[in-house]
Amino acid sequence: MEQLSLSVSVVLPLLIMMAVGVLLRVLKVISSDGFLQMNRIVFNIGIPALVFNSIVTSDLAAVSDLKFTLWNIGSITVMFLILLLIVPLCEKDPKRRGVIIQGMLRSNDAVFGLAVAQAILGADHLVTMTYAIAITVPLFNGIGVIALELFRSGKINVWRILLNLIKNPIIIATLLGLLINLTGVTLPNIILKPVKMFSQMCTPLAFIVLGGVLTLKSTLANRGTLALSVLVKLIVIPLVAGGLSYLVGFRGEQLLALFIIYAAPTAMSSFPLACALDCDHELAGEIVAVTTAFSLPTIFIFLTLFGGLI
Repeated sequence: MEQLSLSVSVVLPLLIMMAVGVLLRVLKVISSDGFLQMNRIVFNIGIPALVFNSIVTSDLAAVSDLKFTLWNIGSITVMFLILLLIVPLCEKDPKRRGVIIQGMLRSNDAVFGLAVAQAILGADHLVTMTYAIAITVPLFNGIGVIALELFRSGKINVWRILLNLIKNPIIIATLLGLLINLTGVTLPNIILKPVKMFSQMCTPLAFIVLGGVLTLKSTLANRGTLALSVLVKLIVIPLVAGGLSYLVGFRGEQLLALFIIYAAPTAMSSFPLACALDCDHELAGEIVAVTTAFSLPTIFIFLTLFGGLI
């Protein structure tokens, strides 16, 4: 019952925020163009502020671990390469392949993950989770840019990929956060306070926008792709990658952090990235919404069955 309560407390508020977005669209309070403009605020200010604030305020040096770091990077990279081979076999439209790959792989660990970790461990035990996020955020964003650029153009344009990585505000915020954290620079409160306020704005605004751009017609048309995305993102990857993490010896907070990264729904930042790179942003948003909704039962089941191993 405790696991069910945890799942509901994390997922239900996100679904309510999406419902608010749907209502605002139906009542024509905000137009479709308005939601897309709001999405630019999320992508360029909200998510970077959230990531930056999480990294700067954590003691990353205290939990740095080479094995944990290499496993985190290696497991995600291997899954990405596997999806690069498999997804084109299932999807004929090249412009949708990159969207599906990032939808199956990218994790909402910066928002969803921190909430789950805090509920299980308490607010004083989030350093390992934050350290994991500092690793995965630039990695997931880099993978997202590469996947979308690779398939939307039909060929690898290394310079364009590198340019989009350099310009990505989330990656810039991550690198700045790491630089400030590891060099020990103390930022004045006049800077940290507005950054924290922007980070608190990010999640509700992002999911309201997501609800505002979703349409039932498009979701029904993509039901096969969405079902496959849910299966891979919420069941196959957590079972395989989480099981292997346990077998190689990870336990406690490290195993929990890895499991959350693998089992969390698709990152909300995959939607604004698809918009920014002119890809199928409707499908990207639908994958975020559907995996978020279905993560409620899957997280509950996984925590019930395997919580004792952590």
